[in-house]
Amino acid sequence: MTIEQLNEIREAKRELVMVRKLIKEEGEKLAEKTGYRKQVLICGGTGCTSSGSHKVVDTLEASLKKHGLEDEILVVKTGCFGLCALGPIMIVYPEGCFYSQMTPEHVERIVEEHLRDGNVVKEYLYQETVHSDGSILSLNETNFYKKQMRVALRNCGVIDPEQIEEYIAVDGYQALAKAVTQMTGDEVIDEVLKSGLRGGRRRTQAEVPMAIKDDVLRKLLGAEGVLSGSALADSLHVSRSAMWKAIEQLRSEGYNIEAATNRGYRLAAGPEALTVSKT
Repeated sequence: MTIEQLNEIREAKRELVMVRKLIKEEGEKLAEKTGYRKQVLICGGTGCTSSGSHKVVDTLEASLKKHGLEDEILVVKTGCFGLCALGPIMIVYPEGCFYSQMTPEHVERIVEEHLRDGNVVKEYLYQETVHSDGSILSLNETNFYKKQMRVALRNCGVIDPEQIEEYIAVDGYQALAKAVTQMTGDEVIDEVLKSGLRGGRRRTQAEVPMAIKDDVLRKLLGAEGVLSGSALADSLHVSRSAMWKAIEQLRSEGYNIEAATNRGYRLAAGPEALTVSKT
């Protein structure tokens, strides 16, 4: 797939997915452009699946076909919404109506009254979303969700994880595209290191990444005297094991790194041409 094809898919599917992220009025305007009057998202996570969400999906699809609505209503099986105790969960967009603890028996009435006739079935809604005056809150306005700032899981419960086009629609692979087309190898490594992510750096395999060895060498070059192992590992956000292996590999490459008992390390001498500058 080319970058151009990636961007074409993103633009083609963006509005479809954005309906699920906007507030009601904006979502309704955008829905008119997508070809679907409503979108029904049903949780396919482990909790909801164990509560029978697959049966809800099967019943919903059959009921939509029976009423001739299969071309007007899009059914989307998503990842976990996070409120497993209320599963199976079903959200209807663009309204954002939050139906909880769904059963196949509930589905037929929702299809007839809500999806066909436009009347929300309030008794099946998560009750926190129903005000005493009859108004309805959307999913994102509930106490559970409104204070959350999702990062890695921001698309969970929003897109179908088995439809790669939906991931692309929410900027999937754009970071990869940028790294491949706009950045050098050193810039990519520097970006990963600056991110502060620890998982990729806490490695204990036989070969330590070059970036870690370079960082260890820079610290030793810039140190006045001995640098303790703990301080060295903590400053680089790596484990003591990874730091020790980096030192051992640097020694094998010709760097004379001395260890002072209970004190730390210092660079006594290195190869004639140092490959890492003192910064």
